[in-house]
Amino acid sequence: MNTLDELLAELSQVLLTLEQEPEGAVRAKLERRRDELREALRDLDIDRQRPTSELLEEHSRLKARLKKARGERVKKVGTKYLGATQTVGGGVAPTEINRMIDEGNRFDELADRFDHLTEILESRGAFDE
Repeated sequence: MNTLDELLAELSQVLLTLEQEPEGAVRAKLERRRDELREALRDLDIDRQRPTSELLEEHSRLKARLKKARGERVKKVGTKYLGATQTVGGGVAPTEINRMIDEGNRFDELADRFDHLTEILESRGAFDE
């Protein structure tokens, strides 16, 4: 089993080699190895080894970022006779605007990270009071 340091060292080497823009099969092999190393790092789940206080702090910051990201979404306005929704000024559907805003804020990534930290903290009883 590889340690965190070994995985990071090899990943660093692979990324540096990829920066030199190798061709064809060499590039494909390096990209596969990069993906394997990233997956191995995810499997280590380093967060489970971090102190609860650190996780609580990050959890709190993520909660604030998610709240701010939700607040940036456009509001839908129902039209009186058609039941359709439009944004002020029309043109682009509000769901499409919200999708682009969420994409720009990396909302799904933030929500996944928040849920992961919540799961770890709940398993430690960090929210029990």
